Amino acid sequence: MSSPLHMETAHFNVRPLTREDADGTFREWFANPKIMHPMNLPARELKREALAEYIEGFDGQTRLLLGIFDKSNGAFSGFWMVEINGPQRVATIYLAIDRANALAPLIALETVVPLGDLLLKSGIEKAVGHIIGSNQRAVELVETVGMKLEGVLREEVVDLTGGGGRVDLSRFALLRSEYAAFRERVQMLIGNLNI
Repeated sequence: MSSPLHMETAHFNVRPLTREDADGTFREWFANPKIMHPMNLPARELKREALAEYIEGFDGQTRLLLGIFDKSNGAFSGFWMVEINGPQRVATIYLAIDRANALAPLIALETVVPLGDLLLKSGIEKAVGHIIGSNQRAVELVETVGMKLEGVLREEVVDLTGGGGRVDLSRFALLRSEYAAFRERVQMLIGNLNI
């Protein structure tokens, strides 16, 4: 029987990453500034064992690291990182995808639904996403799917991409009461994709 953290969509399998995933594409992504910088993370070349230990730091309860794999060829296509504050029933979600991948919009839209369903079933009442000011594509995506801007935190975080200084952080959220409309909108957007 599969774990509730193993999810399947029409085009992707989503599952917790394991230390075996420390080789290959996931490791390459950590060294790729085009993938890491939109999340305000430095690109770093990690040794396999260091990355395996990082992966094992996610407990599957309050911290999730979920890999996205293309069903047609098994290719690593992205990952969701989720931090859960159980007492407050809030999940902070982060998505990493390769913008150069022609399937990037489909990856984001198709995998957010089972993730949302999982969070809803686990009692989460609010999902939050933090986006750095320079990541306009992510802002457009979350606005399109109906997440609400709660505010812009000015110079909230240190710029870890090598630019120096501080950067703004936009906080978007989705409430449990808004999830049904969100889910319907995402499904409509998936249907409109020409992929």
